[in-house]
Amino acid sequence: MSWIINVMGKHIKTKMDYEMINTFAEELAKIDPENPKLKAYLSMDNFEGSELRKHLKSFPWSDKIPELHGK
Repeated sequence: MSWIINVMGKHIKTKMDYEMINTFAEELAKIDPENPKLKAYLSMDNFEGSELRKHLKSFPWSDKIPELHGK
């Protein structure tokens, strides 16, 4: 049954998973926009990294996040 949850080594994320990830990233970016772990996730060249960058760029305070604007 684990094949239902795990397909080719990929975890299938639900809408709730993405909402939780985005919320944590928003809160972390507000209090510590130069956080090393946030930087690592925003630097990922995969779908998740791309979606996280796109999500955080939608906020007016995103200019304070160096990874989003190459600072």
